[in-house]
Formats: sequence, structure tokens, C-alpha cells
Amino acid sequence: MVTERHVELRSLWALALLAAVALVYWPGLAGGFAFDDYHTIVDNVALAGAGSSLSSWCDAAMSGLGTGPLARPLAMLSFAFNYTLNGLDPWRFKLTNLFIHALNAVLVWALVARLATALAPRATAASAWVVAALWALHPVNLTSVLYVVQRMTSLSATFVLLTLLVYTRARQRQLRGEPVARGWPIACAALALLALLS
Repeated sequence: MVTERHVELRSLWALALLAAVALVYWPGLAGGFAFDDYHTIVDNVALAGAGSSLSSWCDAAMSGLGTGPLARPLAMLSFAFNYTLNGLDPWRFKLTNLFIHALNAVLVWALVARLATALAPRATAASAWVVAALWALHPVNLTSVLYVVQRMTSLSATFVLLTLLVYTRARQRQLRGEPVARGWPIACAALALLALLS
């Protein structure tokens, strides 16, 4: 049974995780664009023209044809939104990446907590938080946060984590004999597709 105290504690743990992520990555936001950022974002005229019409947004979404077989339209749209709101300010682009990474850290925490409760009932909320913090602060994530074009990686991870959360929730409910929403496989497929389009 989840009490008000549990909700307060979870909120404090979530805030602590978000603060840790912000503290570690904040100094890196000051850097500029690098490498693939130039041809994907800075020199991309489709991103500069987004915002004037629906077709301009579609052009911006599909302007990533050189980034992969599916052109990563969701990631390209996110770059277009950044460009439209703030111009070519690398700090704002990186701040968006940091928000996505912080969201992913909370999703990792939620997923680990859900799996830990099922697999190791004695596991504490603190142990799930430690795993999420280690993942969020690990240097391997540096490029996906501070190298702007690598938002594609982080955004894809967001939808993969959401897919895993929906799947594990549905499967755990099934294993307990509880009713499960019929649309959960469709939700998983839709989220997985969004990951591919990122």
C-alpha cells in the first residue's frame, strides 16, 4: 500500500536524482557545436525554415536522411523546435538534451524499482535509486548529453524505457492474476516505433 509518506519520499529521491544529474552535466552545457552537429543541425536549411507551415515542419522532420535509414524524424523535429525557439544557441540545444537525460534517469529508476520488487522483494527503493544514479552519472552518457546530435540516442532510449515500463507492468499484473488493459501490446509497439523514429 502506497502511503502519502511513500509518495513524499519518492518525490525527494526523484529530486535528488535530478539534482545530481544537473550538477554533473551543467558545466558541459557551455560548449559549442561539434562534428556531426554541423551538417545535421547548424548547416541544415530545413531546420532554419521550420515553423512557417506544416510542410516546412515535414521537411525539417525528414531532413535527417543521412542519419539513418528511417531519417530519425522525431529527433529532427526536436532540433527544429530548438532552432525555432532559440536559434542556433548550442547551450539551449544541450539543455534540452540534459532534460531528456534527466527524464531517462527517472525512467531507469522506475524500471529498476519495478524489476527489483519482483525479483528481489527485499530490495529497497534506495538500491534502485543507486542503480539509476550510477547509470545517469556514468561517463558513457556524456556524449549523448553534451554532443547535441546524440540527442537521437537519448530520445530513442526514452521510448525504449517507456516500452519496457509498459511491458513489465502488464506482465507483472498478468503474473499476479490481475486484469490488464487489452491495448498494452499496441502501446508497446507504438512506443518501440517511436524509438526507431528517434
